[in-house]
Amino acid sequence: IGRWLRFVRNVTRVFGRNPRVVGIQVANEVNLTFSPDSSDGAYEGAREALVRGVIAAADVKRRRGYEQLEIGFNWFYRTDPGNEREFWERLAAGGERFRQAVDWVGLDAYPGTVFPPAEPPGGERDGMVAAMSQLRECFMPIAGLGRTVPIHVEENGWPTGPGRSEERQETALRDMVGAVHRFRGTYNVTEYRWFDLRDHNTSSSNFQQH
Repeated sequence: IGRWLRFVRNVTRVFGRNPRVVGIQVANEVNLTFSPDSSDGAYEGAREALVRGVIAAADVKRRRGYEQLEIGFNWFYRTDPGNEREFWERLAAGGERFRQAVDWVGLDAYPGTVFPPAEPPGGERDGMVAAMSQLRECFMPIAGLGRTVPIHVEENGWPTGPGRSEERQETALRDMVGAVHRFRGTYNVTEYRWFDLRDHNTSSSNFQQH
């Protein structure tokens, strides 16, 4: 953890002095424990690293006067209820220093692809509303993160591939972007990003390649 915190402080110092760098996310999807190639939650000590890393980055930001820089972390929608409660309670243990350090919480949501793995046509809209609602109303309060802390939709997508047409992707895109737009005030969503609109390997049957 000590070496990790030195790394976080150094990254924050190096990039924070650039006025064009406006955000640093600490770790990736720490609540997701089964995907070591994509998510830090698969590794021992990740939850402590997240809490202490956010605090460390915010300390550097404050001491150095990087007023343009915001510090946050992200959450994957979603895992089983027991894991989620344990994850958010661990964040709550970071206390007031952690709460004061968090400038936003990122949401990674893939209705119709990951969770829920399948949706009827139009169901992706409801999936996005459920993701925003659960993060805002159910989980962020456990860690003491109130409504003034914005949500950033950092990853949202619907891949093409076998059985998944580009026309269906367009419909899902419109439904999910529309849901975020409509409910952005309700859930204080201030940023949105569509993830990875490209093919990595068009001959692959794995949806993650599309």
